Amino acid sequence: MASIADTAVPVPPIRWIDEDPRWFGRPFFVGSFVAGDKLGELNITAVQARPMVQSAVETLAALHAVDWQSRRDAWGEPFALAEEMKRLDHLLDRDTLDPAAVARAPLAREGLRSSLPAEPRIGCVHGDFQWSNILMREGRVAAVIDWELAQVGATLLDLGWLCLFSDPDSWHTPMLIPARLPSLDEIAAMYTKSAQFPVSIREVRWFQAFSAYRFGVITAFNLMLHRRGKRHDPMWEEVGKSAPRLFERAVELVR
Repeated sequence: MASIADTAVPVPPIRWIDEDPRWFGRPFFVGSFVAGDKLGELNITAVQARPMVQSAVETLAALHAVDWQSRRDAWGEPFALAEEMKRLDHLLDRDTLDPAAVARAPLAREGLRSSLPAEPRIGCVHGDFQWSNILMREGRVAAVIDWELAQVGATLLDLGWLCLFSDPDSWHTPMLIPARLPSLDEIAAMYTKSAQFPVSIREVRWFQAFSAYRFGVITAFNLMLHRRGKRHDPMWEEVGKSAPRLFERAVELVR
């Protein structure tokens, strides 16, 4: 966050960063308070939501335009899509996952691997760019929060993720999706207009498929941890109902 404070991406101002563990038993950072609301918590019309969505998409394009090479100390080296797939394999290939939840996962994985983009555009990636991590104030983005999954990688990972969390067809229940959003094609068109590089709908659909697969794996894994008493979180019982649909949606999109 501190490394991009001088860019067009609004982030909470970072007041302290320290690796000294004597204060909290671990390294820490402290950011300033930022007033704002999440889109899903606002009682607004579709007309009122549209400029907020536009602002969020413009912010995402601005992040992807940031010069990552000069920020290597903070962001690290590029992380390849193939390595991202391997990381998910580590979670998926466990015999403790619910077989019903992951039944279509192998087919989704096969489709994604066989069509893996050869040379995706590389840049700064938030990693969890969705409506719960975007604070709005006065109709625009006040701050993007929760950067713990940030990396240098394929920039369309973020757009695919945002599309996933804007797509009612990907979910058993739309509990994670704000109402009154523009269509997926409109969101992709907003991004294409704002981005400083060409974007094809085919690419967007692949990254949305990958996002559905990725969140399906994360969901199945966390549901397993909850049910086995390793990480109690009843929320995953409800979110877990969407796991089969997430994998099915990945198969649909990658085709």
